[in-house]
Amino acid sequence: MSSYFVQGFLFLLILLAAAVPLGWYIKEIMQGKTPRFVRFIQPIERLTYRVIGSVSKKEMTAKTYLFSVLAVSVFSIIGLTGLLMVQHWLPQGAAVENLSFDLALNTAVSFVTNTNWQAYAGEEALTNLSQALGLTVQNFLSAAVGLAIPCVP
Repeated sequence: MSSYFVQGFLFLLILLAAAVPLGWYIKEIMQGKTPRFVRFIQPIERLTYRVIGSVSKKEMTAKTYLFSVLAVSVFSIIGLTGLLMVQHWLPQGAAVENLSFDLALNTAVSFVTNTNWQAYAGEEALTNLSQALGLTVQNFLSAAVGLAIPCVP
């Protein structure tokens, strides 16, 4: 039992120690500056921007921003629906059946929109892989989209 307290205390210390440097880093990025210790990432960043056709210094209009948010959501729904419909053939999927199209789409839309409505039997209907790569990722992305929407210029 005491090891749990030690783990919790160590985690809290690490979290507190990381708060100030991460806050400084986020402040620098939001002000348009590039912190010295991450400049080695810039060639990879420029290559990524070139591949996706984005200009990093150009501001997005509200219309472009809306299109980008909707595109992320649509691709997330398509990807999660597909994952849930083929989960039986994925690793550790022999114990569960694939979800039907309507149930997979319902689940995907609910997790992408952050309503998380579950019309299935939780752990009995989904594999660990579907839960980890599908639902958990969408829990993070839907919250990130929700936080990013107020940043519209």
